[in-house]
Amino acid sequence: MEALSEKSKQNSQLGLTYATLNAGLDEGKIDATLNKIDSGELSLDSGILSNYLEFNQQKLASQLSSLAKNLGVENETSFLVDEEGLSIIEPSDKNQRLTRYIEKDDNLRELISQTSKLSQLVEWEDAKTQAAILTETGVVEEKVQHFLLQSREVVNNTNTFTFSQDGFGFSSDGHTKRIIESTSEDTGDNSNQ
Repeated sequence: MEALSEKSKQNSQLGLTYATLNAGLDEGKIDATLNKIDSGELSLDSGILSNYLEFNQQKLASQLSSLAKNLGVENETSFLVDEEGLSIIEPSDKNQRLTRYIEKDDNLRELISQTSKLSQLVEWEDAKTQAAILTETGVVEEKVQHFLLQSREVVNNTNTFTFSQDGFGFSSDGHTKRIIESTSEDTGDNSNQ
């Protein structure tokens, strides 16, 4: 009976989480919703976050593909993504049209910012999952904490969005995997994988 009560409570919390998430998305308040996830006020399964990231990446890929063709984008262009928005890293004559277009297209800027934040949150969720695995396998607590501190940088630091005719990406993409591989290489230990 207690297990059934606990399952009911979990389902209720999950329903509330979905309702909050969907309300945020429906009202166009995705940033506020993502901030709630980041602060721990709203908890979502990493699979759900990954699905939203993939959905946003598909939308972004479609828009950027058209943009690259229309503006003749050839060179790689990078932007810093932070609370203030997007800012180009190395302005030049070649990327001036692209920069002006992105500055004027609020929806595209918003989609890039949202996708950036989702990428950071997915990486953080992956890091927390890996930390739990490390703890379960008996890795020393100090190493787990160091791993989490390194991983948390992906959410706390400014993200970089890079775009070219060949596609796009964020500096946060694969952050956790790179830390795991680096830690394994440094120690010569494969228990972090």
